[in-house]
Amino acid sequence: MPAASPDADHAAWYSATFEPAGGVEILRADAIVGIRDEKPFIHCHGIWQTADGPRMGHMLGPVSTVAEPIDVHGIGVREATFRGTPDRETNFTLFEPVQAAEYRAGRPGSRALLAKVRPNQDIGVAIEGICSSHGISRAKVHGIGSLNGVRFTDGSRVESHATEVLIRNGIVETAGGRLQTRLVIDVVDMEGAIFSGELVHGDNPVCVTFELLIEVLEGGGV
Repeated sequence: MPAASPDADHAAWYSATFEPAGGVEILRADAIVGIRDEKPFIHCHGIWQTADGPRMGHMLGPVSTVAEPIDVHGIGVREATFRGTPDRETNFTLFEPVQAAEYRAGRPGSRALLAKVRPNQDIGVAIEGICSSHGISRAKVHGIGSLNGVRFTDGSRVESHATEVLIRNGIVETAGGRLQTRLVIDVVDMEGAIFSGELVHGDNPVCVTFELLIEVLEGGGV
């Protein structure tokens, strides 16, 4: 789970690792798959059900075991991937989108874009800026990251300065000639409390990073 930083070099940190006894049921999870230290690496946020109730946070791939066959749905990108890169602003090694193969215009298949949003940018505004700069007018948004506090459209708030977030449902549409982003998320605070809801637009700044895959929907590209 997110935790306060033990030093002055980081805005946030991680709690101790929790290992529930026995198996758990994964309720929802999103994973970003890429490369770190020249090896495949998975960055995953999820919610799982334990005997003591639901828990949320990082799901640590190297120490997690799949107990039975499951279906996992993913989106692969031919020309790009995420790579773990030292980040001077946050002092973390963070996933950064990088080119993985030569781009070929007009290649058949769906169109998708990998992106990383840096600290202190409102996540919705940042997504709209990314879409606008790439000529995207309609898209589905997938991703995980952290927010500095959370403000929901129903008026509720999460005051924790460090959180872990997964996008449950994200959409970008064009209305009245302007891009509009709607993000419904799950989030856990530093006390382990889990919240869900739709984000207020313009008042949800990124804490450390936010990794995104923006999937262009039919009729949403140029």
